[in-house]
Amino acid sequence: VSLLRVEAGTFCSLHYHEKRWNLFEVVRGRIAVIVYEADGYPPLKTILRRGDRYKVPPGVKHRFEVIEDGQVVEIYWTEDGSEALLSDIVRLQEGGQF
Repeated sequence: VSLLRVEAGTFCSLHYHEKRWNLFEVVRGRIAVIVYEADGYPPLKTILRRGDRYKVPPGVKHRFEVIEDGQVVEIYWTEDGSEALLSDIVRLQEGGQF
């Protein structure tokens, strides 16, 4: 579990996890979670506000963009109950600012 302090106009890297699930819950502020479910299809963009949650399964490319300053809780787990290693991340593009 991580508490992220997020700043408007920034975005995290485009990445995926091989084994772990990723859940975002907005404490305050707004973010857009963008998932790339399959090559050749447009990405799905979901706006999250305070209290909203979004789950991303293992293997799904995703990132988030910060629309409004705030805090986001990020929770990781694995389907088989094994340890959710922080090293389980494959970055495809770096994060940054708009």
